[in-house]
Amino acid sequence: MKNATARKVGEAEHFLSMMNQTCEDDKLFAYNLSAFLSAARTITWYMQKQYKHRDGFGHWYCEKRAQMRDDPELRYLNEARAEAVKKEPVATGATRVATATVKAFIVKPDLRVEAEREVQVRSS
Repeated sequence: MKNATARKVGEAEHFLSMMNQTCEDDKLFAYNLSAFLSAARTITWYMQKQYKHRDGFGHWYCEKRAQMRDDPELRYLNEARAEAVKKEPVATGATRVATATVKAFIVKPDLRVEAEREVQVRSS
């Protein structure tokens, strides 16, 4: 792939998808979270290298950088990446919610009632 930035975005998307697929396994989820944080953080580094010679990029990126710095979610992701890379794995907790649907039929002479109820089961 010629576009290194797009490739890095794809890498981050892959690990985000893997986090969704491995949310039941704490160890695999943590591995994929770490990989996602690293890949996501390096997107802007790749972008700066790839586009630094384009007219207007420096000014555009300076404005975007200020916006990203003020974004609480991006700030959290950057702090989480720094923690994962420099200190220790990011604590994730291990609470899961599974949802099941139960269908019941109540039948009496001349009366049929159909009830459907969603039940949430919490495990840790």
